[in-house]
Amino acid sequence: KSRYGKLFYSCSTYPDCNYATWNPPVAETCPKCQWPVLTIKTTKRWGVEKVCPQKECGWKEQIEPPAPKGSKVEE
Repeated sequence: KSRYGKLFYSCSTYPDCNYATWNPPVAETCPKCQWPVLTIKTTKRWGVEKVCPQKECGWKEQIEPPAPKGSKVEE
């Protein structure tokens, strides 16, 4: 967890390894840039997507569409 309590994902050697991401990682290679890890990103606008964490790449693939407007998701 960050100092503010937000969960993040990193290498097992963190902080010696300074790579970290906010989204849960998936052990899949990016088909566009070959980065060895993808992440799962969930937003109200786009739903659930697999995304490449490399900003320069920008690859993404929708896994689950967003919830219909007006419906409430119970957690």
